[in-house]
Amino acid sequence: MARPLRVEFPGAIYHVIVRGNARAIIFTDDNEREWFLNRLSELVKNYNIRLYLFVLMSTHLHMVIETPNANLSRFMQSLLTGYSIYFNRRHNRRGHLTEGRYKAKLVAGDKYLLKLTRYVHLNPVFTEDTTKLKVSERIRLLRAYQWSSYPGYIGINPPVDFVDYGPMLAYMDGNHIEEQVRYRQFVESDLSVTDEELAEVLHKSPLCIGDKNFRTRIESIHNPLNLLEDKVLTFRRVMGNLSPDVILDAIVETFQIDHKDLLICKRGSPVRGVSALFLSMYGGMKKRDIADLLGLQSGAGVNYQKRKAKERISKDKNLERLVKDLENTLRWKRRDLS
Repeated sequence: MARPLRVEFPGAIYHVIVRGNARAIIFTDDNEREWFLNRLSELVKNYNIRLYLFVLMSTHLHMVIETPNANLSRFMQSLLTGYSIYFNRRHNRRGHLTEGRYKAKLVAGDKYLLKLTRYVHLNPVFTEDTTKLKVSERIRLLRAYQWSSYPGYIGINPPVDFVDYGPMLAYMDGNHIEEQVRYRQFVESDLSVTDEELAEVLHKSPLCIGDKNFRTRIESIHNPLNLLEDKVLTFRRVMGNLSPDVILDAIVETFQIDHKDLLICKRGSPVRGVSALFLSMYGGMKKRDIADLLGLQSGAGVNYQKRKAKERISKDKNLERLVKDLENTLRWKRRDLS
């Protein structure tokens, strides 16, 4: 069955949720959280993403982001594949780290966006253990939770340069200190009185968060029969393209190497060049994204690696055999998508 289309357009705002495969842990310690945030910081700049907030939990993560360049899929692919390679290498494991596909719901404007930030920021104190605590203790834990943009919003921590705090705080009115105080009051008030309206809206549609008119429009546009009726939105069908995780796992298996070898430039090794070739052919990835994933400097570096790999394949019978084995493996995997 084909996967549903992503709805992407310039200026779209999304609530993104990434969960561990089979609800498994995706952050085992603070080193992994730090690595992820460093990667996030880098890619937010590379892809011109406006990151409004984030929360990292042990088994999942939340982000609210805006995409001025309509490039959600490319950004998320680079972010998650890079982290998966790092995590798998660190734990000497293979296979998918995250659930089949991340969730990304379009968010309607002002009315729901601010409420959504409150819902996301409260995640650390809506776990099974913390919901049993007194409100005062939950507030203390919330303010102390370091793997969230919340402490930066309310002035407990210095702001980080990859989070755009301004638009959400601007809803609060007043000078900067007053905005922080009012935002803190706005968020923490929901520990005493639940926002029933938002709770209902969050479960109304798998595609978006908004009122009935917004939901109807997005669901209509999302229908493949209506694709030609709205040229403002752009869509990318990923059916037929394998995920980078699948491709790189197949390369590791075929060449009998470790995941770390994909990122290391070894003299005479064709692995990165072969990886670049197959990420392009079977993953449909752009050169800039391949460069980010493989630790190359630019798209020109990707072209160089691909050219050198082709030269090696034409001269090395053993390498040619491995590449054919790899291609057969990926062809079967791609058939499974259809």
